[in-house]
Amino acid sequence: MNSILALDQGLTGFTVGVTVYFFFIQSPKLGKTMGKEKFVPLMMALTRTWAKTMFLSSTANLATSLYLSSNGTMNIYIVAIGWMAMALNWFVVVPAALKAGAQSTRERKGDNSKDLKEFAVNGGGGMAVNE
Repeated sequence: MNSILALDQGLTGFTVGVTVYFFFIQSPKLGKTMGKEKFVPLMMALTRTWAKTMFLSSTANLATSLYLSSNGTMNIYIVAIGWMAMALNWFVVVPAALKAGAQSTRERKGDNSKDLKEFAVNGGGGMAVNE
């Protein structure tokens, strides 16, 4: 039982830690260093890998949590909601984002700006929000 609880906690930590690193540490650093033209295609590939890894780890986390909840040790609702969010990401959000990213890559050919504020506001597209 202790090893399953440790695995459950490890999977939770892994999922949260990788997500924080991916979006809040790695992405801004790569964006500033590489410029948008090189950054967007790389992040598209990394996002696909991130989404698959997070879906698999959250599925394993759900399985360990289900086992623990069957013994009355854990409340499963929060883990189930987290798994549904990851499933939604993997099957709906990430494919739509990658499709938009592919379009934006075609539109941004030659734009190698390293301004993260402008990129965060305008996203991958070339048009500003107010234009």
